[in-house]
Amino acid sequence: MCLIALDIKGAFDKVWHNGLRSKLISKGVCRKLFTWIRSYLTDRSIKVILSGQSSGTLPISASLLQGSILASLLFSIFINDLSDECENQLYLYAGDSTLFCEIKSTDDPKAITTSLNRDLERKRVWASRWKGRATRSSISMPSHALAVPVSRTVSTGRTFIHTAVHV
Repeated sequence: MCLIALDIKGAFDKVWHNGLRSKLISKGVCRKLFTWIRSYLTDRSIKVILSGQSSGTLPISASLLQGSILASLLFSIFINDLSDECENQLYLYAGDSTLFCEIKSTDDPKAITTSLNRDLERKRVWASRWKGRATRSSISMPSHALAVPVSRTVSTGRTFIHTAVHV
């Protein structure tokens, strides 16, 4: 099997409010609940105060209050469609996700890496569509990777991808 663990750094800070509202509508959330959640997300702002100095107030169009009762639920709704177009299984939990590929044959390791790279590209496109940030990343396995356990960590900017291949 091959596992790629992905961490969305600052995941709750990157939830685009208009995108979340769009997804709530597409899920068929009733009007009363939608209005309540929209109110929860509307007119949020941020101001930094440090050593007696303060910044101006700026509007927030993305972010969920991490630790709030609704944040985990709303975040799950926001990322729920991330796995829709993946060739491989994608497991999601908050800001963490794991791509899982079962290796059925050792005949073609390139096909496995190609499939996983297509899924990584799909995640990048998804992030771009929903106002997130993702960098292009790719996985490569040496030709002997399926014969011996391989483990490595690849940094792609703020994202750390840990790959492990076990036969």
